[in-house]
Amino acid sequence: GLATFFSFNAGAFADEPALSAKLLRTCETFVVEQLDDGKPSGTIDVVTAMKFFNAERVGSNAPVVNGALLLCIEKGRPIAAINVYPWDGNICHELDVLTSRPTFRIQYNAGQIWQPKESNLSFLPVKATSKPNLSHTRRLFQMKQLARRVTCTLEGFNDDNSDRQPLRLLPNPIYRYATDHGSAVGGTSDGAIFAFAQGNDPEVLLLIEATDEPESTAWRYGFVRASSAKLSAAFDDLEVWQAEKFPDDTKSVGAHYTVRQPFDAIDIPDASTKGK
Repeated sequence: GLATFFSFNAGAFADEPALSAKLLRTCETFVVEQLDDGKPSGTIDVVTAMKFFNAERVGSNAPVVNGALLLCIEKGRPIAAINVYPWDGNICHELDVLTSRPTFRIQYNAGQIWQPKESNLSFLPVKATSKPNLSHTRRLFQMKQLARRVTCTLEGFNDDNSDRQPLRLLPNPIYRYATDHGSAVGGTSDGAIFAFAQGNDPEVLLLIEATDEPESTAWRYGFVRASSAKLSAAFDDLEVWQAEKFPDDTKSVGAHYTVRQPFDAIDIPDASTKGK
């Protein structure tokens, strides 16, 4: 459950239990809805893909930087990511689209609504490589091999990019799913999300999918930011993707949006009153 993802390991901070409770509480303050012609037609499940701790970000803006990456799952496929972490007196929910055609919204109890009309995700074909294997296990091995051909770089938060550093590929996908590109050919429709991290804090998400084509199956891949830093990615040492530094995260119809909930505004129910 989510509660296990917010137990801190950053040292003896007096407010750790309260901060942990507030992080968890914010994950109960929204609902994700599928839209049909702009109107809600059902709710969408949210799962916790991973937890993280970032020792490099600890400072005046955040005495501890622990959080979790949540995924919104519609018909088995991730359609949005919610990166939950404390920063500058707020619990932040950094929201990013994980589908080419978003038809959903996230509505918060406080009134914020994210209803993206666009996506920053675009897929690139993988050329001159083995086709997706018929075996579920072998396809995972193939996806891991493809992910290792990718390198991602955090180009920097600082004005002079003095904090530039390569990101670490986490060894296993943080989520695996069935794709929805049509009927599977030989059962090979498959997909996975890999994370490139600073420590184990995800900064770039790599989606690798086996897609159904008219005559055969093929691999494709795409990137989504999980950070406000400037980012870049290369495949076989050829740069294929960039994301700008500090993108606008205030547009509720944009592909990247942040909801900030001030610490002091997050109410934690008194455990002694539960069930009364």
